[in-house]
Amino acid sequence: MAAVVYPEPFRVRLPSPGRARLLVRGAEVAAVSGGATVGLGARWAVRRQSSTTTAAAFKDAFDRLGGTFLKLGQIVASAPGMFGDEVAATFRSTLDTGPEVPFERVRTIIENDLGRPLEDCFRWVDPEPIGRASLAVVHRAETIDGRDVAVKVLRPDVEETIGTDLAIMVPLFAGLANSVGLEIAAGIDAALDGLREQLEEELDLRNELRTIEHHRAVLDPDDTPLVVIPEPVESLSGRRVLTMEFLDGVAIDDADAVAELGLDPAPLMRQVLRHWFASVLRDGTFHADLHAGNLLALRDGRVGIIDWGIVGRMDAETHTFFRQAVTAMLGDTEVWDDMVVWLERTYGPVLGEAMGASGDDLRHLLRAVFEPLFTQPFSTFTMAQLAQQMPQAPRMAEGGSRRSIRQLREQWDRTRRVRRMGNESGIQEMPFNRGIMMLVKQLLYFDRYGHLFLGDSALLDDEQWFRGVLDLDPLVARSA
Repeated sequence: MAAVVYPEPFRVRLPSPGRARLLVRGAEVAAVSGGATVGLGARWAVRRQSSTTTAAAFKDAFDRLGGTFLKLGQIVASAPGMFGDEVAATFRSTLDTGPEVPFERVRTIIENDLGRPLEDCFRWVDPEPIGRASLAVVHRAETIDGRDVAVKVLRPDVEETIGTDLAIMVPLFAGLANSVGLEIAAGIDAALDGLREQLEEELDLRNELRTIEHHRAVLDPDDTPLVVIPEPVESLSGRRVLTMEFLDGVAIDDADAVAELGLDPAPLMRQVLRHWFASVLRDGTFHADLHAGNLLALRDGRVGIIDWGIVGRMDAETHTFFRQAVTAMLGDTEVWDDMVVWLERTYGPVLGEAMGASGDDLRHLLRAVFEPLFTQPFSTFTMAQLAQQMPQAPRMAEGGSRRSIRQLREQWDRTRRVRRMGNESGIQEMPFNRGIMMLVKQLLYFDRYGHLFLGDSALLDDEQWFRGVLDLDPLVARSA
């Protein structure tokens, strides 16, 4: 297959909130988060605090605040390996329960974006949405020429909401992570790195259309015949509206609904994993938001991958590093030395402070943590167990709030030192950091699917297939 040029994305410049808007939203956030924090403090004082009650308090706050806060809740919902099964389950509803948008407002957005009356575009549009996410709503419709489609429409005033939320969230979660020391806040704070850039792309749906077209072009139907990516309808799409083929199915983690269809999710998930790894290793781009709401077990027996608004695009260094990591975990152990040398050269003393190891100790640590993730059956470990092998690992999934005051203070002090060193050296803004963060987030999602469907399998089960992919030339040529 010839190389495919992946275009540079359009970016929406988020507005800076005015003082009045910032004060109003800030007061709302302070009231909601303050109430949650007071409740957590009271429970901690009487020793009735747990990771589950912490999660319930945060989830309730996120529901009440909506907007970008729901976006962060989706990360928690899809990563039980990092936050724990009960915590992730508490956040599950954030995947598909955003606030409603009156259909007349949806109609206005569609007509303004496409420049013509709704009736000139569609025979009908169901006024009841089939999806309500944090940034957009999705309605089923039929085109004038009879195609069954899904119409994704950005929420009204979503740019102002996100711009305001980010102006509040960044200092809020940094303060909670550095001063209060709640590990769930530290995890969210880490996820905020690069979030503005990601959202600036998501808010122009032309990016998602081009991403879908790109990944449909590089999809290998011979290798993954059960994987479906919906076909977009460019003539009925714009910056705020995206029309695409409707895929009829159910969320892949909805066990009862999948069973009613008579489907076995295990082979479907194996093909999703194969498609994703082929995309990463050859293309350097990947779907970066494969939570369960975006994977559909289809009535025809295939699996649909939808919602391509968040896509990972690796720079050359990140792509090379990940390919090396897979090569190392396939058994080429000398590659670990090269990876450690590169990490220490790139991160300097920050790495030793954050990891509590360097040199040979760091190599052994990385192997001990990451080799099981890629090479051992899912049934033998959890991501939380692997994370505990890190010397300074936060204990988000293990009831870390029950540690002693001394242990909490040590964790807070270490977090502050690492963040200060990173800010002073400028490494916090490295493209490598953003690329690895998106990769890790997706691997956390796969950890969940592995435990649900693939207990006897490992990520790198098919060594011959992986080595074959690594031997192929890259598919993508970057645009200037």
